[in-house]
Amino acid sequence: IDLIGKLLAYVPDRRFKALESCEHPFFDELRQPGTTMPDGSPLQPELFQFTPEEVSLCPHLLDVLTPAHARAANEAAAAAAKASST
Repeated sequence: IDLIGKLLAYVPDRRFKALESCEHPFFDELRQPGTTMPDGSPLQPELFQFTPEEVSLCPHLLDVLTPAHARAANEAAAAAAKASST
C-alpha cells in the first residue's frame, strides 16, 4: 500500500518517479542473489542494466538499484564485449 500511495500522490513533486519506485523495499527481493522467476529461471541480466539517460535522471540510485552481484556480472559482460570488438 505504501508504494501505491507514493505512485498515486496527488502533488506531482511528492509522486515517485519510475526509477525512484524501483528503490522501494517492495522490490528488495529482486536484488537478492539467487532470486529467480516464478518458473525457476534466473532473472534476466537486463533487469539491472540502465541506459545513460536513466542513469542521468537518478545517478544516486544506481548503486541501490544494481546489486553487487549484478554489477560484477555487468562489468564482466562489458569487458568481454569490449575484448571481442577489438
